[in-house]
Amino acid sequence: MVAAPTSSPRRQRRWEARRRELLDAAVALIARDGIDAFSLSRLAAELDIAVGGIYRYFRARDGLLAELLIEVAGDVRERLFAAGEPAGVAWVRAAVDAYVRFADEAPERFALLSRTLADPRPLVADPEAEKVLEATAPLIAAMSLALDAGARHGELAPGPGAARAARLWAALQGALQLRKLGRFTVTAEIGGDLARDVADDLLRAWAAAPAAR
Repeated sequence: MVAAPTSSPRRQRRWEARRRELLDAAVALIARDGIDAFSLSRLAAELDIAVGGIYRYFRARDGLLAELLIEVAGDVRERLFAAGEPAGVAWVRAAVDAYVRFADEAPERFALLSRTLADPRPLVADPEAEKVLEATAPLIAAMSLALDAGARHGELAPGPGAARAARLWAALQGALQLRKLGRFTVTAEIGGDLARDVADDLLRAWAAAPAAR
């Protein structure tokens, strides 16, 4: 990321506002056309500006993508920890609810995160990828801590929290992406509660009673 100017507060505010505009436009462009089609030149064309102007804010495509992913991970992390410290099944369910709301309230940002997680290819080169990993790792780590706490408290059968957390995150991602099928009659049973149902199924399999609805 390019550092903000330090000459005056007014200039810095304008710089930050322009940078925000570029990030928001990039999210919308990726949601519409996909990550593979994204480039700084495409972004410049979308905004009808010279690509050189973008380099004042981001040195390369990977830097911009990494900044977006770090920002999205931070948003998710704030939502998850609004439920308090990860300490058992109640926190897991609150975190699932928070993630479902994130998908509903910020669909373009959710789509960016989902596509990045689902694609087996490295979409951001090192060292930017390491920064993204540092930002996203706490999400799975928090879920792992909560599941381990659930096992210690007798809410769940003993089992590896990290492996369970990975399974739960994978199931949530798949369930949330499948919800788009709910608009078709043949798959009408796929609705907004699919992700919560999947989480309940896993927690039940790990010996937790299902959540009251």
